[in-house]
Amino acid sequence: MRDRMPFNIMKTAPFLLSVLVLVGCANTLTVHLEPALVAQDCTSKHNEASDSYCVDINIFGSACTGSQGVIPANTLKEFTSPFPSPVVGWGDANDPGTEPFPCWKWVSTFSRGYVRFDLTKLLGPVESIESAAVSWKTKRLKGGSSKSCAKALYEATGPWKRGATPVTLLYDNLDTTAVSDGYYGVTKQVVNWWTHPNENYGLVFEPSRAKTVEKSDSACIDSLENLRLTVKYRQKEVKWPGH
Repeated sequence: MRDRMPFNIMKTAPFLLSVLVLVGCANTLTVHLEPALVAQDCTSKHNEASDSYCVDINIFGSACTGSQGVIPANTLKEFTSPFPSPVVGWGDANDPGTEPFPCWKWVSTFSRGYVRFDLTKLLGPVESIESAAVSWKTKRLKGGSSKSCAKALYEATGPWKRGATPVTLLYDNLDTTAVSDGYYGVTKQVVNWWTHPNENYGLVFEPSRAKTVEKSDSACIDSLENLRLTVKYRQKEVKWPGH
């Protein structure tokens, strides 16, 4: 008859295995986090002829759109899962009308993108954050000749509110240095979010023109695809009891 492992050892074997996985030198791990929350705002201003023969049309600029539909003018919309890529940019339209019925109209819009990441996805226990960077692929939706229709990347330092989110500037040159794969360091911010989770308000992308312009007819609109936060960190070393 084959010897049998004592019941108490069999019962504890899975626990011992899990401990063995954790002991030894501290591990350096890299994780790629997808957004845990995405939002987009739309600032819009428009006007049109008010003569009785002109048709009143509720018009939106092309920057006030997203994969989940039109963003209501002058609002901030938080999307639902599965989270879409935020649209960042500005889009104007101008119709001067034609005689003898010059029913002119124009609309000017710009849109910011907001994103937040969930750092509880890091496998603990975490000893230190070594590096962190946010990256994305730029997909041009309309107009523009610059590398990116986004201009600035901010850290949000308070709750999101359209046009009034408190922010700290991180980069103001996304439109000149961005390439197909944007990659921008945010190590200091992620370290703070890890140690103070209640201060994690995420990041804000602002377009290269964050104002409305009357009677303009131009656009530069990007979708920030495959947004990721890449975090490299060290796990704490777990030692055997008594060592």
